[in-house]
Amino acid sequence: MVWYVARMTFGLVEKGEARCSALMTTASQESPTRLQRELATLRGLWNGVEVDLRRMGFTRLADFRGRDASALTRDYCRGSGRPFDPTLQACFAAIVRFAETGEARPWWLFQRADLQAALRAA
Repeated sequence: MVWYVARMTFGLVEKGEARCSALMTTASQESPTRLQRELATLRGLWNGVEVDLRRMGFTRLADFRGRDASALTRDYCRGSGRPFDPTLQACFAAIVRFAETGEARPWWLFQRADLQAALRAA
């Protein structure tokens, strides 16, 4: 059985008119997508991560190999209209590392590593 899920986002345009963009996605409990299965071993990612990553054009974990976590974060924030978030960058760093090495480390370890590197550079 396949369920159809519509994610709605509302924003205001200059004249106060409401605009709506809907993203129609399919989710199946019986057969998760390849990306869902591959990301299942990473801990602490945000709810709906697979849907967001598919919107960015990613369909499998291998698509993240060789990618830059900072650039992914900028692209995600630009596309979603959200402000930059260092936690999100750490999540992308964990996903890229997992794609490249197969090592599933939680995102918060990457956030600490970034902070330590910044302190050493100062």
